[in-house]
Amino acid sequence: MSSSYDSALIDTAMIEDARMLALPRGIRLVHVEALVWAKLRRTDGFIPRGALPRMTDEADPIDAAERLVGAGLWESAANGWQIVGFTDMQLSREQVERKVQLARKARDRYEERHPDRPRRGKRGKDGTDASDEASRDATDLPTASLPARGRQVGRKEAAADGPAAGGPPPLCDKCGLYFIDEDAHECHPSLSSEVAH
Repeated sequence: MSSSYDSALIDTAMIEDARMLALPRGIRLVHVEALVWAKLRRTDGFIPRGALPRMTDEADPIDAAERLVGAGLWESAANGWQIVGFTDMQLSREQVERKVQLARKARDRYEERHPDRPRRGKRGKDGTDASDEASRDATDLPTASLPARGRQVGRKEAAADGPAAGGPPPLCDKCGLYFIDEDAHECHPSLSSEVAH
C-alpha cells in the first residue's frame, strides 16, 4: 500500500503546454504514465530504460521517450531518462518519506494517548488491531506477481533484506524492477529459467 503522499499531481496547464500539444496523443500519455510511475516508485522523476516498456502499451516506448526529450519534457540520463522539473510539482522521495515518518509518529502518539479509540481498524478482544490494514505499512508499495516475468519487490520486503540503512530498494537499471538481490528478477544471470522474459 502506498501512502497518500504518493499521489501524483497533474498540472492542468499541461494540457495547454505547446510542447505537449505538438506531440501525438499516445506520447502525451506516456508522459503522464511516467509521471505517475515515478511518483509511486519515488524515483524523483527518473525513468529507467527497462521500466518504460512495462509502464505503457505505447507501440515504441523508446521512440516516445526520445520525442519527449526532443520536446524538452524529458532529459536523457544514464540508463534512462529524467522528467524535467519533476520535483517542481511533485514531492521528492525525501519529502514523502519525511511526511510518512511524521504521520506514523503522530498516529503512534494518538494511539498511546487513546488506546481505547484507535484511528483505524477494530480492536480485537486482546486489544490489538484486528483489521487487515493494521498489518500494512504506509510505505509499502503494491507488489504484483508477474507471470513468467518474476516479481516486483515491495519496499517493506526489500527493507528487511535490502540496504542496511533501511532505505528504498535499488531499481534495476535494465528492467526497472525493484530487487533485493541477484535472484529477485530475470535480469540477473543466476536467476532460474522459470522466470525468464
